[in-house]
Amino acid sequence: MAIRKTRKDFLSMKEFEQAFQHWLMSHGWSLTIDWRDQEHKSCSHRPTGNWKLQGYGHYEAADWHWKNYASFRCTKCGIMVQFNQSYAEEDQDSQPVTRMVIVP
Repeated sequence: MAIRKTRKDFLSMKEFEQAFQHWLMSHGWSLTIDWRDQEHKSCSHRPTGNWKLQGYGHYEAADWHWKNYASFRCTKCGIMVQFNQSYAEEDQDSQPVTRMVIVP
């Protein structure tokens, strides 16, 4: 069963953002992963875009491992960055947080 949080799961954007910060801390992730509204410095557009939080949560991947994730999208170029952390459901032994870049 996937548990994904997107903007439409909350009454307001402020509630969504506050819940995200709490989620980061409760999963032991660094707050530096919170890229919301930061400039996308390598954006090909001028002026450059900013990072917007698209969603976060956890899901069971095709390899039968659970993954925590948080994803951001640039408002101008559409590049998406997803932070992931795999863990085994039975022992909750988590792996390091990795970053995947998705270019449209």
